[in-house]
Amino acid sequence: MNNDFSSNSELQEAVLIGQFRLSYIAPIINGTFTDSSIREYCKRVTENELTLPNGEKVRYSWKTIEKWASDYRNHGFEALMPKVRSDKGSVRVLSDVAIERIYELKRILPNINATQIHRRLIVENLIDDKVNVCTVQRFMKNRNLKGEYKETLTSTETAIAEYIEENSSLASKLTVRELAEKTFASPSTIVRLCRKLGFEGYNDFQKELMVDLAIVKDGNENHSEFSFDKNEDVNSIIQKIQSNSINIIQDSIKLLDDASIIEVADRLYEARNVLLFGIGASYYVSRDLYLKLLRLNKPTVSNEDYHSMLLASMNSSKDDLAFVFSYSGNTKEMIKCMEHLKENGTTIVSITRFTPTELSKMADIPLYVASTEPIFRKGAMTSRIAMLNIIDIIYTVYISRHYDETMNKLINTHINKDKTV
Repeated sequence: MNNDFSSNSELQEAVLIGQFRLSYIAPIINGTFTDSSIREYCKRVTENELTLPNGEKVRYSWKTIEKWASDYRNHGFEALMPKVRSDKGSVRVLSDVAIERIYELKRILPNINATQIHRRLIVENLIDDKVNVCTVQRFMKNRNLKGEYKETLTSTETAIAEYIEENSSLASKLTVRELAEKTFASPSTIVRLCRKLGFEGYNDFQKELMVDLAIVKDGNENHSEFSFDKNEDVNSIIQKIQSNSINIIQDSIKLLDDASIIEVADRLYEARNVLLFGIGASYYVSRDLYLKLLRLNKPTVSNEDYHSMLLASMNSSKDDLAFVFSYSGNTKEMIKCMEHLKENGTTIVSITRFTPTELSKMADIPLYVASTEPIFRKGAMTSRIAMLNIIDIIYTVYISRHYDETMNKLINTHINKDKTV
């Protein structure tokens, strides 16, 4: 691997970065980490910002640490040293973390374009939403990123990759065996391809593919799947609604992260009070959670009018947990409530569509549903179904993690229905 450094100072800087990265993967290489797995170690060390040799503080994904370890094993210390920047001399807007994420996204979908990557970087808070998409476009053009990862693939792997690119939506829903049948390959070849692209296996790759498709879908102005005609056949409407509801649940499930769900369930258990925020259709989603927590005797505040919600946010504390529901993610009333929640140190869980929004940026634990409905829609339909499904998952995980205690409460709060009444 040739990094082509043009000066000693540039080389020294690269060596320092390499040493910085090596210090974090050394426990993996030497097998001295005390966590239950490499992934858990990587997640632990990336919980907080890391300080680069130049004093800059950055936040890395746990997958980045895993990639450093893989690069080191395959190519040695030189692989940990950053490449020479093609934009040297210009004002740098893209951080090292953002640049690494661009490379990672190109491994997932070699044909993903700069606009889609730009949106993804904003969603993950790797760049400010004021950064122009042209910055990403120039970077990708200068680095000649288009299709570069295909050069390392065999002919069979290339055929699989091309099938996935041309049929991304379908591929995201196929099992590894089903995809193998479609591409006339073996499941082991597909798993090997996923690992070559930097993933632990097919499930890890499939989840990341689903995340990227959600961004692409959100950027599509054509929402024909929600269209219906005047006096349309009732059976046709039934099929459309059923299909849309099933699809958004499947799509949204792949946007969920196990660790985030567990963290929400644990914060829920520890919270003194649970505060619920949502207006319009989102209020009725919050109401469903309220009724569930009522069965468990968990102190919960649910208000339907905005002024009461505002007062609840003003009176919140660091011992409380807040859930904020908004499909658009930009509801001004919810933003105002979140400002007070943040001031009081209250942990916030948001549930919004998967796209850059004010609510998801402000939340401590952002959860997402697939972006399949336009903001100016006929009414909250599939988005409501997807949000309710997330509530059911959180509730069930909560009960499972505190099984004996919660089951006793559910038994005690069961209301017998007298058939004669």
